Amino acid sequence: MLGDVLRYDEAHDSQLLVSARTWMERDRRNDAAATALHIHPNTLAYRLRRFGALAQRDLTSTGALAEVWLAIQAAGTLGLTD
Repeated sequence: MLGDVLRYDEAHDSQLLVSARTWMERDRRNDAAATALHIHPNTLAYRLRRFGALAQRDLTSTGALAEVWLAIQAAGTLGLTD
């Protein structure tokens, strides 16, 4: 699920995965996540849309959100993320 996101991040230094993880860790609060990432909330919104498109998941769906959260946690455990 995260393969395309990881490849895109590596090729473009875009931090999509870090942005999605930070957003989820802050209970999907855009302002808190954007502040933590030191970016504008609109930049965060763009990154989340791009992440969703690459992961082929709708982050407004509870089921998709759960899948993404588990995938991000697994990737972290495997050392695939920062």
